[in-house]
Amino acid sequence: MSNSLIHIIDSGNTLTKVATYKNDEIIQKDIIEDISDIKNFETGLFCSVNKELPETSKLINLEAHKHSLPFVSDYAETLGIDRFAISFYAQKTLNKKICLIDAGSFITLDFIDQGKHLGGYIYPGAENFLSLYFEKGEKLPLVTLAKPKKTIPSSTDQAISQAANSYLSAIIDLDNEYELIFTGGFGKNLYKIAERGCYKENYLFDALYWIYTNYFTSTDL
Repeated sequence: MSNSLIHIIDSGNTLTKVATYKNDEIIQKDIIEDISDIKNFETGLFCSVNKELPETSKLINLEAHKHSLPFVSDYAETLGIDRFAISFYAQKTLNKKICLIDAGSFITLDFIDQGKHLGGYIYPGAENFLSLYFEKGEKLPLVTLAKPKKTIPSSTDQAISQAANSYLSAIIDLDNEYELIFTGGFGKNLYKIAERGCYKENYLFDALYWIYTNYFTSTDL
């Protein structure tokens, strides 16, 4: 199976991305403009927070099969499919206290303790936070991300920039007993602010690939 091309689809709030795996490694990543373009993919897993898998697709829809997976959680059924995927992957592969921080349009935190998903938080992403200050279509200010300064801002740009940094820092000001894993398009920025943990760009792709290869490669599917 590892010699075959496996396509993993991550359709988020903003973009639909595809990672192509061969021999357990990503060999190519693409962005798809039209969801119907995945119809040519023969093998793989589809994960979407807001789009339906085209009826003609041969891919497996994780949303339709998630209840068959041995996911252990205190969270309600409303857990988003992307959060489900990375939390399930973490609880099955990491036997420790983990906080998964996925930063994109929204910033989600999910806590894993000894193989169990405890729950988590959903915050507006950095861009959504900054957009509250401006009319739609206005150019957002350039914000220098860093730990918040203790000095009082003396200009509008400083006031907004330091407010954004205080907001983001408060989100990731977590107990040191949790190891932090950052991912998502904005995750690297939060990782730099936190100055601990690790950043894994492809964590969702790797989680979906692991789920697919461990649970959905049976000839009965």
